[in-house]
Amino acid sequence: MKNRGLSIFLIGTSLLLTRPAHAQSVEQAKELFDAGAQYYANGQYAAAIQAFEAANKIVAKPAIEFSIAQAHRRQYFLDKNPDHLNAAIRMYQDYMAKGGARSADAAQALEELQTIANRMSADEKAQMAKAPQKEPPRIMVMSQTVGAQVTLDSKLTKAVPYGPDVAAGKHHVHVFAPGYFDYDQDVQAFENTVTPVNAELREKPARLSLDAPNNATVSIDGRFAGNTPLPSAIQLTGGRHLVVVTKNGHKAFTEELDLKRDERRTVKVKLDSSGQRVVADSLFISAAGAAVVGIALTGVALVEQSKANDLNDARSGTGLSVQQADDYDSYKSARNRWATVAGVAYGVSAASLLTGIVFYAFDQPVVNLPPERLDDNPSPAQKTQTPTGDPLEMGMAPLAGPNVAGAMFYGRF
Repeated sequence: MKNRGLSIFLIGTSLLLTRPAHAQSVEQAKELFDAGAQYYANGQYAAAIQAFEAANKIVAKPAIEFSIAQAHRRQYFLDKNPDHLNAAIRMYQDYMAKGGARSADAAQALEELQTIANRMSADEKAQMAKAPQKEPPRIMVMSQTVGAQVTLDSKLTKAVPYGPDVAAGKHHVHVFAPGYFDYDQDVQAFENTVTPVNAELREKPARLSLDAPNNATVSIDGRFAGNTPLPSAIQLTGGRHLVVVTKNGHKAFTEELDLKRDERRTVKVKLDSSGQRVVADSLFISAAGAAVVGIALTGVALVEQSKANDLNDARSGTGLSVQQADDYDSYKSARNRWATVAGVAYGVSAASLLTGIVFYAFDQPVVNLPPERLDDNPSPAQKTQTPTGDPLEMGMAPLAGPNVAGAMFYGRF
């Protein structure tokens, strides 16, 4: 029982170790096939043949065999080498025998190639019967980056994809492109083997600096980026970006930038005062003015009160004449009138001050965004509204009557 348990354990361990290796082999075969497809598309059929054959050795599939046959056929029409004609015929026949999905295309190509082979001389047919020669080592450099170039062993620079024959041994691959970080890799090349190198170049970010007032909120593409002054430039990918800078009491700054990879740009940000902040400041000034008027009117009322007090003191002593009694009543009436008007002024001042505070406190910027520009994750500091209708209008007027005093405010939004 012990031995049986040990055997099961070893088999399970072997399977666990095999699966990742198999997955790695499939990924390598995919890289080789992709390399072959790139070379085929660029007319480098000899390199494509090597890549397809290397992929087929790892994961044999009829579709890969069909690609090999196609590459041999194209290469034969380029160099008229009978080896490629013979290989194409053999691969098409194998593909058709396996019932490949493109057997009809293979049959048509096979008929064309066999017609050519039948017209060959005896020497050419003998050449076709020879075993194919071993291929030299080849390094196939690929990259999805447009405009990428490769330097092999610091000698020759070529556009990617590039798949030269090399000597067996170690080689250095250097891939570069404008706006990307360089890619370097040491590669070991072996006899009759294709070694793929898939160079994934990383973009160099663009760097954006903002010359903006302090304590403003910066958002890039609807996402919070920081408060000014920013400690460093903002790193962004190349392309279009929407920059929004907001600050309470100011109109929002919005600008769409088209940044290039590895570009450094500084944007001057001007934040104009908002209409609501102008109204708030006007209300504060009105409150201060009304308070000054109220104080002045209070002073006038106190003067009238003082005159009435003087006559009242005389009444308790020598008494008042008819004229003095009339003056006393006149002073008291004037005092009441001035006190009422002063109260109105104080009411206007208080109402203006409170309304100004409300407008000041809730004066958050409104951001007008391009339609369908930002759909996800808007910044909390931004209100993505588009004002419509008439602009903001506000006004104030004192209200006084025989039995009422105060102020009236009106507004339209």
